Amino acid sequence: MQRIDWDSYFIEITKLVAQRNGCLKRHVGAVLVKDGKIAAKAHNFSKTNKFTDVDAERWSNTAISTMEKGKFIKGYEDGSFGPDKNITREQIAAIMFRYAKYRETAPTGAWAIKLDYADLAEISDYALESVMFCKLKGIMQGKGENNFAPKDNATRAMEAVMICNALEIE
Repeated sequence: MQRIDWDSYFIEITKLVAQRNGCLKRHVGAVLVKDGKIAAKAHNFSKTNKFTDVDAERWSNTAISTMEKGKFIKGYEDGSFGPDKNITREQIAAIMFRYAKYRETAPTGAWAIKLDYADLAEISDYALESVMFCKLKGIMQGKGENNFAPKDNATRAMEAVMICNALEIE
């Protein structure tokens, strides 16, 4: 099996998403697309995934499958991925935390920081540690009046900034 240079993969995503505006779809968080073609094919190694709504013929299948095999993205409890849904701020935080674990730049052992966001109760359990990590490392901050806005849609520009911030962590 081909080894992936994940840092290069995330840098390619950053370059591409930074050129666009608007909300980020879940499949774009996993796909490198330029002019309708999947870019950086050397990074894509898997064509199979566990998701019930991402079939082998889908244009973004290889990239979604690659990110799923790398354990950076996860689906919903019903087995779907929701490739055409908007990705949320807490979902992006979770991807960034998984990426930091891969790079061995995430804290290990027992650790936590206090989150004082007014909407703390709205952060999903699966994303709580990820949000702590992103705040601790300055990858992602709150939004507006002391809110994290976990269910708000992430923008492409936001993802580009987050990846750049994550790559700077040693």
